[in-house]
Amino acid sequence: MRDSSWDNTGVARQGSRRPWLKWALVGIGVVFGLPILMTATIGSLALRHRAQVWPAVCAVHARLQTDEGARDLFVKNPALANIYASDQDFLDTVRTWRTRVGDLPPHEPPEGPTYSPDSDPGEAAASIQGLGGAWMLVNIRGGAFAGPIQGEGIDRIFFGEDKKALRTARKNANAIKKLREWDNFRKLMLQCGDDTNAMALYRREPGLRSRYPSETGFLESMKALRPTLGTLPAKPLEGAHEFSIHTFQSPFRRSRIMTFRGEDGQELAATWTDDQLDNLELRPSNRHR
Repeated sequence: MRDSSWDNTGVARQGSRRPWLKWALVGIGVVFGLPILMTATIGSLALRHRAQVWPAVCAVHARLQTDEGARDLFVKNPALANIYASDQDFLDTVRTWRTRVGDLPPHEPPEGPTYSPDSDPGEAAASIQGLGGAWMLVNIRGGAFAGPIQGEGIDRIFFGEDKKALRTARKNANAIKKLREWDNFRKLMLQCGDDTNAMALYRREPGLRSRYPSETGFLESMKALRPTLGTLPAKPLEGAHEFSIHTFQSPFRRSRIMTFRGEDGQELAATWTDDQLDNLELRPSNRHR
């Protein structure tokens, strides 16, 4: 027989339950669920971007069919200047390959021998063989993980007789870009060669104050790296004189670090966070660490 008594002795009251247990379970859910959520979010970005690859390639191809469209595309995508010396250089290249690439297929081809699309949350690319027989490669930056985007986001357009030629063109373009990056890095470091120029740099780059709150502290640090400035070569070299660029991207910040390692193992390093220069330093040799 059911006890209808109002005596609840021994039964925990609603308000006396352990609230910390609920919040602990919520915390565990966040810890284990966040990576899954992030993966799903990244995946959805990649899929959405992948679906846009073919229409984007067709739009670029259509603009290249006229000199006016090609020149406009170059002007509106400053990153192409890392590959082509000028808008005229780009236009001459487009004219050379326009008929050799020819029209694109009327519909998106399946991924295979004549079409290779690729995408991630930060960029998308595709190499396509036109009906004229030659190939075109387009690379477009975009999405939540792309970082700052120049113009419309198109930063690579290559042409070639086959895929091997496209790879060679990409390699050559990367070499040209690295040379330009080196020139910028070298000029930046050489500005630290005397107090006057170093002080002008400090005042021009407010991000440096996060690392060096005072002008005096900045100047003292720059004096320490000056003996190594004379070892900076005119061109970036591999091996003992290694120049490297590393970019770290997250949903919250983007860091870019350029380093030059001298023969003694010491490194000159410049760091940008969200495109703001915030550190210049001389790192000691790590050969004996």
